[in-house]
Amino acid sequence: MTITYEIAAFILDEIARMTDAKLYITNHAGEIVSGSNRLLTGTVVREAIEAIGGSDRVVLTGAPPSRLTGVAFPVCFQDQCVGAAIIAGDPKECEPILRMVRFAIEAMLERSIHTRQGVYKRRMIESWIANLFNEEYNDWDELEHTAGALGIHANAYSTIVVLHVTRKSSAGSLTYQDPSFVENFILHNISDMVRINYYSYLGRNLYAFSIGANANRMRTRGGFRSELYEALSVLNTKLAQVNMTCLAGIGEASSNLQGYRRSFLQAKKSIELSQRLPEEHPVMHVYDWGLLYFLSLIPKNVVAELTAQYLSKAHDLKPELIETVETFFMNNCAVQKTADALNVHKNTLLYRFKRMKELCGLDPQDFQDAVVLRLLLQLGRLYPDLLAEAAGSAEG
Repeated sequence: MTITYEIAAFILDEIARMTDAKLYITNHAGEIVSGSNRLLTGTVVREAIEAIGGSDRVVLTGAPPSRLTGVAFPVCFQDQCVGAAIIAGDPKECEPILRMVRFAIEAMLERSIHTRQGVYKRRMIESWIANLFNEEYNDWDELEHTAGALGIHANAYSTIVVLHVTRKSSAGSLTYQDPSFVENFILHNISDMVRINYYSYLGRNLYAFSIGANANRMRTRGGFRSELYEALSVLNTKLAQVNMTCLAGIGEASSNLQGYRRSFLQAKKSIELSQRLPEEHPVMHVYDWGLLYFLSLIPKNVVAELTAQYLSKAHDLKPELIETVETFFMNNCAVQKTADALNVHKNTLLYRFKRMKELCGLDPQDFQDAVVLRLLLQLGRLYPDLLAEAAGSAEG
């Protein structure tokens, strides 16, 4: 380990708040890397070398090339001498503050190094996560070895959660948000409710989190899912308070690296599905996909053909008819129950069904037609642009 300019500059900035003394810091070779007089940067100080070698303070006599007077003393980190510091001025006047300055410099050095080590580890974890979630990367042995070196339990029973976080501007549009702020905000608001193993910003407002739990609780799907839903619901509320919105995708739980990748891909797909219907599914688990997933696999050109074929009179499908049919399906196609739910007479309901058949050729009370109608309504919600196109072509 050696002292760099960045480390030395950080230390001197902090020490400058405590004393007006002129200070210099050298590396392990006695070369000044930062100090009060920038012109001396790069100068090798003989007395600094002596202080490093003898692990004791040495008086500077003003000899060239630095021509500094004062006191040089060694700087240590974890019982190892890594450089020297110089207090410039009258050696006698330097003595009273020498001990305080040395303690402060070594404390700042330790803080600086630990901070940089933390940053380095954070980048290593982010690189590991990028490889883990990359479908083209398949060196599983290397992934497991790196996980061990980073202190990540590669066989912990956990699930992957992907969050899509955006900020709403005053005009209502979505804008970019600082990832570090969002990460800290998320950690602060859910770390007490769930256990976070590792996390990373993925770009494009996406954040991935590994959420862990013990195996017994994970096997009871409903319990852990409910816990996740609750935590993410709280997060959504907190984000809304700072004018941000969040969509959350959750993959299934696993206890191996391949499973983590699969969970990530499921969580990412959940985000894609929830973006289609954000009001209905701000949080979507892989087990929530249901019909929505299979409909999303239908090629858009096929959806366009179906929409044009059956919903060419879509502009005549008033919200009242749409609500009627959807309520009918929600009540398992029970006529009287649907009429009660809509607070209308049974005959009124039957008339609406007749009108629906006249407009799109599909009778909600016919099983085959009901299936097609159900699919079309779902597709219309997934692809509202196609519904609008169908209506536009019919009007034209």
